[in-house]
Amino acid sequence: MLNYITMYKIVLYILLNFAFSSSGSILFGDIDNINQTIDILYDSSHDILGIQFEVSGIEVNSFSGGAIEEYSFEIFNQGSTILSFGASDHIPLGFGLLTKIHYDSFSDNNCIVYAKMVTNNGQLICGECSDANNQESFCEDLEFTPNFCTVSECLNNYYRLILPGSNLISFWELPENNSISNIFSTCGSSIIGEATAASYQGEELGWVGALNEVECNSGYWVISEQECEISFTGIPCQNEYQLNEGFNLISYPFNIQTPITLTIPDNVEQSFVGLIGEAVAATQILPFDWVGNLYNLKGGNGYWAKINEPIIFSFQYPDSIVIELNNN
Repeated sequence: MLNYITMYKIVLYILLNFAFSSSGSILFGDIDNINQTIDILYDSSHDILGIQFEVSGIEVNSFSGGAIEEYSFEIFNQGSTILSFGASDHIPLGFGLLTKIHYDSFSDNNCIVYAKMVTNNGQLICGECSDANNQESFCEDLEFTPNFCTVSECLNNYYRLILPGSNLISFWELPENNSISNIFSTCGSSIIGEATAASYQGEELGWVGALNEVECNSGYWVISEQECEISFTGIPCQNEYQLNEGFNLISYPFNIQTPITLTIPDNVEQSFVGLIGEAVAATQILPFDWVGNLYNLKGGNGYWAKINEPIIFSFQYPDSIVIELNNN
């Protein structure tokens, strides 16, 4: 569980559906490719108590400066989801630099997928969906059912950096043409799935082997001699898994990072003996008690799941975030 936010006790709910709306935005500012920083700007008609936004196409390293630092807000990076709140203070209404993101990698197709600001009087400000060249509001509906942006570059974009050596990856979306020649092109020399594989034999022969198409629910080892990138616009994967007893090489179907115990449903969690990722692993030693150096499942990564009985399940997507903030 998220122990670092359960230290507070007033409950603030940031929900996907909320009855109030107001004006405001969270947008990209200056992008410095030399120093690898991105300015995140805000504009709010109310004082801000909590903020949540999601970025895609950006591998976030750290944060500095801006109103978040000036007003002593806590900030947490849960994969692509950025969450920030003030334990006892607020960010005054106005506009300016919210924070500066320091990134490790940055694709051409990047986006703030959604943005939400909760004010200190309980209203919700729905932000902008934007990329570096585009800004689009989606929050005119007071019932707030976000459409997650109609800009195609923002809506569905997969990006994964492949490093030299072995990379254990998966996909949260795929294009209609899910052949390995289309997905990987010449990125990688070998692709290994569960009981299947293919290798690249040059331009004349292309990919050769039993593995012809990439599947949403599967994980894959990508062996590469050099750094390369996989990037495409696709269709979100369906979230249903049928796992056999023993080891299963699986995907994680969301473009987020979520703690193991929050994303595996309670009714099947005890069927998981352990999870193994790339250089990380976790074992369930008691019901709902995991040990190891694997804490979160992350979109874009693949995992070996050891199961003690056949199961059918879907991963849970955290469609609401609860921050406990009580001063008493």
